[in-house]
Amino acid sequence: MSFVRYSLVAAVAAFSAGSAVAQTAPVSKSVGSPEPQISLCVVPGSGTVYRIGIAGTPVRCLQESHTLLTLNAQGIQGLQGEQGVQGLQGVQGLPGVAGVKGDKGDAGIQGVKGDAGIQGAKGDAGVAGAKGDVGLTGAKGDAGVQGLQGLQGIQGIQGVKGDKGDAGEQGLPGATGPQGMPGMMGPMGMGMPGPMGPMGPQGIQGPAGAGTSFSFQITSLTSNVAPGSAFLRATCPANLSAISGGYQIYGTGPDVANMHTMATMPNGAEWIAGFVNTGSSTITVNVFAVCVPTAMVSGGFVD
Repeated sequence: MSFVRYSLVAAVAAFSAGSAVAQTAPVSKSVGSPEPQISLCVVPGSGTVYRIGIAGTPVRCLQESHTLLTLNAQGIQGLQGEQGVQGLQGVQGLPGVAGVKGDKGDAGIQGVKGDAGIQGAKGDAGVAGAKGDVGLTGAKGDAGVQGLQGLQGIQGIQGVKGDKGDAGEQGLPGATGPQGMPGMMGPMGMGMPGPMGPMGPQGIQGPAGAGTSFSFQITSLTSNVAPGSAFLRATCPANLSAISGGYQIYGTGPDVANMHTMATMPNGAEWIAGFVNTGSSTITVNVFAVCVPTAMVSGGFVD
């Protein structure tokens, strides 16, 4: 069994002085069930107090020298506290949800049909105007302008084709004329271009150049070509001209077969490529240009 040292200074002091029996202060209570009590035993001289009368504790004090102390389990009811300060006013609540729209009211009773108005009186007929005098005869007009020339007559029927004449003697070959200037690019034909031909054999390597070196730059344009025709232009930066170029068609199978090339050529600072998409879907094409300084092109370094 363990002993508990309670902080009961007044009680221990009283029992240490030799009190035989501890008296509890009278408490006013209502008639009914008895107040629950706590039974303690105080060891004189040491101030040690241990509890008895509950589960796990002795039934009575262990020695006759130990003093029995009986306490009420519940203390005397305290005085009523003062009323607290009134709390702050609460925050205003959110507005309530709008009520449901009421049902449409019944149609009103049709009003009584009004009486027909009185018909107005017929007005008097107006007075007939006097007949005017006959006008004077006008002067004879001037001669009219000469009529337009008549339409040209229908062309006569073409005569019968004559007999074929004898072949003339072959003339001497004429002198070769100077080479003409290259003509401008004609308009795009209405027909669909044929399929792309096979790649030609590699050309013979040209002679070594004069040793002039220059730098070049490649610029490109990637675009989606819808069904139909389109011209794409890869443009060189400022002060550069296009001396060569090419294109690349992205895709496989029918996409590549449906894309046909109309023309590829330089145009100053641009490399132009024309295409015809005979398919039904958009095909991606990349056009590129090889660009060199314009001064080198105009100065004769690049032919």
